[in-house]
Amino acid sequence: MTEEDAPEVRDAVAALQAAERALAAARERAGAAEREHRAALHADAMAAAELATVRLTEQRLQQQITAIDQELAKHRLTLGSMAAHAYRMGGVGDWSVLLLGAESPQDFLNRLAYVDAIVQGGNASIRELTRIEADLKAKQRQVTGLRERREELRAQTAANLKRKAAAQQAARAAQAEIARLVQQRQAALAALGAARQVDLSRYQVRQVESGRIGQLILPLQQRNQDSGIRPAATGSLLRPVVGPVTSPYGIRLHPLLGYRKLHTGVDSGPGDHAIRAADNGVVIMKAYNTAYGNLTVIDHGSLDGRLVATLYAHQSTFQVEVGQRVRKGQLIGLIGSTGYSTGPHLHFEVRVNGVPVDPARWVPGLR
Repeated sequence: MTEEDAPEVRDAVAALQAAERALAAARERAGAAEREHRAALHADAMAAAELATVRLTEQRLQQQITAIDQELAKHRLTLGSMAAHAYRMGGVGDWSVLLLGAESPQDFLNRLAYVDAIVQGGNASIRELTRIEADLKAKQRQVTGLRERREELRAQTAANLKRKAAAQQAARAAQAEIARLVQQRQAALAALGAARQVDLSRYQVRQVESGRIGQLILPLQQRNQDSGIRPAATGSLLRPVVGPVTSPYGIRLHPLLGYRKLHTGVDSGPGDHAIRAADNGVVIMKAYNTAYGNLTVIDHGSLDGRLVATLYAHQSTFQVEVGQRVRKGQLIGLIGSTGYSTGPHLHFEVRVNGVPVDPARWVPGLR
């Protein structure tokens, strides 16, 4: 865009770009909220599955513990019977009385086998009882661990519930924001469409005025030539302002408005606000124009058989009069923002036989 674009275009473009950025950010927030909600659902499903497994495992272990308790009761009953029998026999240390009471060698062997069976059986029962008790304690520890894990999973499920609720709320808020921003974007597009018509209308006016100015100045230059008023032009033009170039000469496709525009000159920033004659010449026009605002045209005479003039537009004030001879570098006006302009700048044109050409071909460094 140039300083001569309609302000409505600048505002509409800025509003559209802001809406596009905000819409992209809202869509990203909505996507993040949706991803967070899916993650919470997945975590919830995983926790629920693990909780079901924990409960089943706990039930199975409880059944095993019940069975072990019953088995322990049986072994304790057996050991109790053995202890009672040993007591009736006078204690384990009195097995010798039983053996010495044998009436024959065979009876002794039978009694010895009986004693050995009782002793071995008692030892085996004690070992089995010890193993069963250890198994019971191990399973009880497992149950304790499962109960702790069950509580952890319940806490995790509660946290996931809050996480899902927060994600859903964020997603709803983002979707509402998206809906609002879509409307805002549509409004910005509509405003841009209207601004496009304004800008196109102004561009068409500028084209008409540019052609009209060419038709006006060419006869004036020819009259100067015919009357012997020959500007002492050097043929080498200097930059009329010290400000930076903000928009060069040329055809460009407007990125948003979608049509080609010829910028017939070079726009430069205000710098020190002084506008100076690009070369020696004679002022042939000082006027206000709808598109160009306050403008001055200087005739530089014939250079290589071509009538050359320079145009200085959008001035705030004039410093020269029509018919006045000016020197190269002389102050001729001050930078302003008159006519179709959105801010202080100089629109500078070089015209050959009344037609605008690229000033950069005539002014060194004007790019």
